[in-house]
Formats: sequence, structure tokens, C-alpha cells
Amino acid sequence: MNSNQSLSSLFNSQQQNLDEIKKTTASARKEKLIKLKNAIVAMEMEILKDLHNDLRKSEFKAIFSELTPVYTEIKFAIKNLDRWMKPKKVLSEIQNILAKNRLNYEPKGVCLIISLWNYPFQLMISPFVSAIAAGNCCILKPSEISYYTSSVLKKN
Repeated sequence: MNSNQSLSSLFNSQQQNLDEIKKTTASARKEKLIKLKNAIVAMEMEILKDLHNDLRKSEFKAIFSELTPVYTEIKFAIKNLDRWMKPKKVLSEIQNILAKNRLNYEPKGVCLIISLWNYPFQLMISPFVSAIAAGNCCILKPSEISYYTSSVLKKN
């Protein structure tokens, strides 16, 4: 099976989960984000070692440029998720003055997140956090250039 067929089958399997994931509540999405954070914390030392092997990033630089932005993104999403999901009232046009208009935010569908080689962890996980918060399904494609970091992401 070539890569196009495998990507197509992966996309189709994610499409099957889409309706279920779209219906998730804010608390269910927060729970997913907390699980993601706990998984990152559990493998933090391995991530740091792999970033050093791939890019020769020092522990300080890896924490500062790769892990801290992800933790900040997760914290921000958890804090604001209820407000983001709440329908917003929208003003009516004069001809529909009696109507009640609301803007409801809905997930888009299946997201493909492709990581770059220079920040292989942060540039994959930060958009992943936003996609989870928005209620989307995701396909993650790690960079093949950052071999070690990609392997730890594939493993978990």
C-alpha cells in the first residue's frame, strides 16, 4: 500500500469519528487537553533528549522554545474553552427585528497537522491543542528530518 492509500484510509477512519467528536462538550475537550498535558509531562525527559539528538538543543532552549509554549497553549485553551463554545448573540437586521440571531461555533472536520523540522514538537502539538479545543479530528504528520522527536511522538 502506498502512502496516498494509507493517508486516504486514515482520513476515512477519522471521518467516521467526526460526528461523535463534534458533539463533545467543553468538559470532555478539557479532559482531553489535561490527558495530553499529563502525557507530555510523563515523557518530558525523553522529548528533551530527542530534541538534543535531532537539533542539538540544550535542555534550557528546548524547554523554553518547545515545551513552555505548548503548556501555555493548553492552559489558555482550558481557561477559555467554555467562553469560546458559548453561542454569541448577533444583532438582527431591521426586517428581522423580532428574530433571535445567534452565532454558533462548530468544528470544521478533520485537520492535517504537518510538523516542521526546526521546532518539531511545538509546531505539531500547539496546533493540535487548538484543534482539540475546537472539537476537530486530527491527523498528525511528524517531520521525517527530526527523526528522534518524530519517533517519540509516533510512540505515544
